[in-house]
This record gives sequence, structure tokens and C-alpha cells, in this order.
Amino acid sequence: MSKSANPENYASLAMNAATSPSVTTHLRAIVAVFVGGGIGTCLRAFLLSHVSLHAVQAACLSGHCAAGPWANYVPWTLLVINAIGVYGATRLLAGPLRDRGFFDQWRLLSITGFFGGLTSYSSLYTALDAMRHVYPLGAVVAGLTAVLSGAAVAWIAIRSVR
Repeated sequence: MSKSANPENYASLAMNAATSPSVTTHLRAIVAVFVGGGIGTCLRAFLLSHVSLHAVQAACLSGHCAAGPWANYVPWTLLVINAIGVYGATRLLAGPLRDRGFFDQWRLLSITGFFGGLTSYSSLYTALDAMRHVYPLGAVVAGLTAVLSGAAVAWIAIRSVR
């Protein structure tokens, strides 16, 4: 049996302070995620109730716009909030929080908490599922737009850090 495969070495790794943080560190992590998530979720709720990005819907009041009537059903505001959240989280992870550890309070507060609460791909896809019953092709296009826009803004964020 090699030295690295020795079960005693695994036990010593489990007791290492870097791999087994204290109870206080866990509690601080939970509080950081809770506070950041609460702020991000409240901001998303505020934006969804006060900001309306229905420029396409306004242009399509007659029901004969170039994008088609399905564009009226796309949750544009949520799509933009998610793109902004992906950009912010990626920029922080590629920049100032790059070398921070898993239990870093700022990383947990901002990335896991705030941007995790701000973005809501589950809400977006729930809205797209409802849209699927009326305009299936429009729901597919909007879903692909959500995924591709997330990848695009992440790429832009990474490039802006370098």
C-alpha cells in the first residue's frame, strides 16, 4: 500500500484546518450567504415590480411585429437581470475574488448570496414553460437566448478583467 493510499493519511487530511473549518467559520458563511441572498432577492423583486422592459411588447400592440406576438410573453426584465448578475459574478470571480478560498466571507456574501439571490434562472424557465403552451417556438428561442446571453456576458466579463 502506498503512503498516499494509507487511510491514516486521509484521517489527518480530514482534521486539517483548511479542509475542516470551525463551527464559527460555518456560521459566518451561513450568515454571509443569508445576508447577500436576502439583499439580492429583494433587489430582484424590486426591479421586477418597478422596471418594465416591454419595448418589444409596446411595439407589438397590434400583434403584427417582426418578432412575433410571442415576444409579448418573454420575461425581458428577468432576462436582463440574469445577464447583469452573470456579468457581475463572473467579473468578481475572475478579478478581485479570484484567489479567495471557498469560505471567504466576501465571496460567499457577493457571489453565492447576492448574485445567487439576484439571478433567477428557475423563474425565467418557469415563465418560459408557461409560454411554451402558447408559443412553443418562441419559448425555445427565448430559452436559447437566455443561455447564450449568459455565456456571452460571462465571456465579456472575463475579457474585461484581463
